[in-house]
Order: sequence, then structure tokens, then C-alpha cells
Amino acid sequence: LSYGLIALGDSSYDYFCGAGMKFDELLQEHQAKRIGEILKIDGMDVAEPEVFAIDWLENWVNLLD
Repeated sequence: LSYGLIALGDSSYDYFCGAGMKFDELLQEHQAKRIGEILKIDGMDVAEPEVFAIDWLENWVNLLD
């Protein structure tokens, strides 16, 4: 299994993007291969996370080739 990961969090909390990071750990434990870096989005700074993620997603798709 290969995957990409976008984690949405709030930097005012101690475990910023903690759920996404735990999910990444779980996938890695099951020998999944992450393609590219994790995109961490701070909900405190980004009003529209889905729009913010578009550039990352377009670049990530290119890594699949």
C-alpha cells in the first residue's frame, strides 16, 4: 500500500496534527509506503484547508509516476 497524508490540526494544541501523525505511524507499522512528505495544515492560519492543499496534491500526484 502506498499513500499520501494530509493532516489538519490546530497549532494551539500540544499535539499539532496528532491524529494524522498517529495514522502515519500505524500505516508505517503495516509496511505501507508514504509517498512524499506529510502536509500539515494549521486550522488557525488557513481558512480553507481544501484550497490550501491543492498545490500539495498536484505535486503529490506527480510523485506517483
